[in-house]
Amino acid sequence: MIGISPPPESMEVGDKLTLTASTRDMAGMTLAGTTVSWHSSDEDIATIDPSSGEVIAIRAGTVELSASAGRARAS
Repeated sequence: MIGISPPPESMEVGDKLTLTASTRDMAGMTLAGTTVSWHSSDEDIATIDPSSGEVIAIRAGTVELSASAGRARAS
């Protein structure tokens, strides 16, 4: 399981925000050393650094930001 914080609800063009992800096993225990990759559904609206989670709002619109680690994914 992956948890993302802070959950971005809205950003203005030019805003920057760094997301963080926590990974947990099925029992809810934190998994240390897990590599998380970040993705944007539309990089014309918002880019996200695949390793750091830094988001930059490029233009107005709706975009899905997601994190993945192994087979787990959250958005």
